[in-house]
Amino acid sequence: MAANNIPQSRTINYNQVRVLWTDEKCLYLLNQRMARNDEYWKLDYRNKMEYWRSITVKINNCFETRFMALQTKQKWKNLLREYLIGRPFGMKYPE
Repeated sequence: MAANNIPQSRTINYNQVRVLWTDEKCLYLLNQRMARNDEYWKLDYRNKMEYWRSITVKINNCFETRFMALQTKQKWKNLLREYLIGRPFGMKYPE
């Protein structure tokens, strides 16, 4: 009996697409967010997504990427969390 004749069920990949954020892109995001910090805190909740879209457009234009505003916002949150929690044991912060 040949295994090639057995019908295969359809497979579904539930893994989310991973996006590569290089150090250079992260630094650019940090600089954009910090330079516009006052603007961010003056916005109401509805306008904050437009804020992230504008930063995303700059990143995409600079690095020829196709990030979405939600990905940029999530990356910011992850960078902030990493900073607040600290780095793994043995890793030093740059001086």
